[in-house]
This record gives sequence, C-alpha cells and structure tokens, in this order.
Amino acid sequence: MIPRAGVTVEGLPEILAERLAAAVERAAKRLRCPGVGAEISGMDEWQARALNRKYRHKDRVAEVLSFSLPPSVPGGSVGEILVCPQAAVRRARGMGLAPDRWMQELCVHGYLHLLGFRHDDPESSGLMFSLQKSLLRR
Repeated sequence: MIPRAGVTVEGLPEILAERLAAAVERAAKRLRCPGVGAEISGMDEWQARALNRKYRHKDRVAEVLSFSLPPSVPGGSVGEILVCPQAAVRRARGMGLAPDRWMQELCVHGYLHLLGFRHDDPESSGLMFSLQKSLLRR
C-alpha cells in the first residue's frame, strides 16, 4: 500500500501507484477538497468483468469502477476506485495515448463519481467531462 495525503493505492506497481495517487490528489486540491481521499486498487480482467456485470449489469471488462463509502472520519476516504491496468493499457494504445496518463484520467473520473458527479444525460455529461478535462491539465 502507498499511503499519501488522503489517497491510498494497493495492488499496482509503485511508480504507477504514485502517479495515480498524485493525479487524484491534484484533482482534490483543485476542487478545494484536499482532505477528501479515496482508495485506489488494481483489479484483474476477471474481477473487472464480474464486478461490472454485478453492479452495472454490463457483461464486459470495465477499465475503472468506483464505489462510494461513508467517510469513517471527517475528510477521510469517500470510496474506492478500482482500475484494471490490462484493459486500460489496451484502450490507451488503441487511442494512441500513454497508458499511465490514461489510467490517471480514469482515476480522476472515478474520483468525480465518488464526489457525486454523473454522466447520465447530456447536461451532466458535459459538466463532468469538462471538469475532468480541466482537472487533468497541468
């Protein structure tokens, strides 16, 4: 586990874990909620498909899933972001993107879901994706 200020990462290579945690921490800081953390964990393709089928009723491998949790302490973790590196790498390569950069985007996307953002309709989708894009600018 990589402990960070509000973000923990398990089950991923250390350098990738550091980059994903830093991306979520930057997003939290820019959203003015730097103490609102999350847990990021790796999952394999089997888990990604099983969880996606169970909770989203979609029978395919998910690149990222997020699950909200009530914070145990004020400003604590608001949930878990699960990322499937194999699926994310495949998709990133298909889009011509750097895989670690794509996984950072996926984790920020998952973090926004934990904060209550959705993309169920055109209006909420436009808001969430424009916010996501602005949070990922360096």
